[in-house]
Amino acid sequence: MKSFVQELIAVIAICILSLAATAVKGQEKNSGSYSIYTKENIIQTDTFEIIPGTSYVDEIKGVSAGETDRRFELLLENGRFQSLEKKVNGIVETSVKLEKGVFSFYEKTAMVAAVPDENNSPVFEAAAYSNYALLANFYDRRKGGKQTLAVMIPALQDLINVEMEQHGTDGFTVGEQTLTATHYRMAVGKKRETVNLWVENNRVIAIYTASNNRFIIDNAFPQLYDRVKQVINKAM
Repeated sequence: MKSFVQELIAVIAICILSLAATAVKGQEKNSGSYSIYTKENIIQTDTFEIIPGTSYVDEIKGVSAGETDRRFELLLENGRFQSLEKKVNGIVETSVKLEKGVFSFYEKTAMVAAVPDENNSPVFEAAAYSNYALLANFYDRRKGGKQTLAVMIPALQDLINVEMEQHGTDGFTVGEQTLTATHYRMAVGKKRETVNLWVENNRVIAIYTASNNRFIIDNAFPQLYDRVKQVINKAM
């Protein structure tokens, strides 16, 4: 017959295994691809893979012959930024690393700049569209309203204010599906460049960047481009 202590140990072990399984499930991979539209034409595709709290990877390919391929790989540890690497045609071009509380910027292997990280700031690469999902995670939905984030922009090698606000929800009918997506609006930097993004079930399904009139659409929903365009045209 098992002693009380043995039974207690068995129960604790089951609880630990259950918690571990839940944690692994929470880290499930989110992958897919975006099409990038300009003036009704697809100019690029972005094949992405997200492992929450661990990595955000984007493979950007142009649709025209001779265009360069770009790969962005952003790595996290326990949800905190560790590094971002940009490759062009398979060769490392630039990278950012968090080293002893400092953002270190590299061009190939040479360090070219360093900026202190004072507030565990998110790193945001606008050309890697999975990064919008990362940024949306920093928005406090319970608090709501306009919120300002200090965000590290690798191309600028500096911290930039990004203002985010939730603008309710939008319903999109795509085929036989009806999507109810949370609509966020971002204003980036002093020029307040406007970006709209839509999140459904923790997945960014559409992005609109006003400065270049560009739509980024999740290929899982073929008719979404026309639906998002209708929302943007109505707002103008």
